[in-house]
Amino acid sequence: MPEVETSPPPTRPEASGLLELEGRGTLSVLRRSAWGSRAAVPSRLDPMGQIFRLTVHHSAMVVGDDRQEAAEQIRSIQRRHIGANHWGDIGYHFLIARDGSVFEGRELEWQGAHAGDGRTNRGNIGICLLGQYKADEPGAQVPTRAQVRALVQLTCSLCEHYDIGPDAILTHREIHPTHATECPGEQVSALVKRLRTELRLRNRAE
Repeated sequence: MPEVETSPPPTRPEASGLLELEGRGTLSVLRRSAWGSRAAVPSRLDPMGQIFRLTVHHSAMVVGDDRQEAAEQIRSIQRRHIGANHWGDIGYHFLIARDGSVFEGRELEWQGAHAGDGRTNRGNIGICLLGQYKADEPGAQVPTRAQVRALVQLTCSLCEHYDIGPDAILTHREIHPTHATECPGEQVSALVKRLRTELRLRNRAE
């Protein structure tokens, strides 16, 4: 993902439409080396193929706003995904920290391991917001303004590049084979639904 240079962020982004955030701030993706990624295991990876959808998750783990703490959580997720789950790499393609930093996860040439099974992961970009956004869990958090802005910018950029329509922007619960998850929590789910609605309206107006 190339850097996207845009104008400064608004003072109160929550008061504006989500799509107004797309053109504000600077979006850049921190490569795997920035968070100390382990090498992937190619024998456990499947080619991505044509990309036609994306799915939003949360890490379901409380994390602070510090970028280094975010990197530590990403390393922990990768260790679990490779070591305990025996996957070829971290399951997500992008991870967004609470300070708005966007980290590269699994390379996009490889199918992710985040949506539930081989069918739901096919052609599916996985985006994970770091934090615990399930309201009834201990330490439940609220997505930060910077995190929301980065999610909107990243999602819009990926949708434009891969010609992904609003109806193909999903939450984990929506796409999971049995819907047996509450990921990414009520707040992020509402955010994704709002983004879909705004993108549909914009598409109709064009």
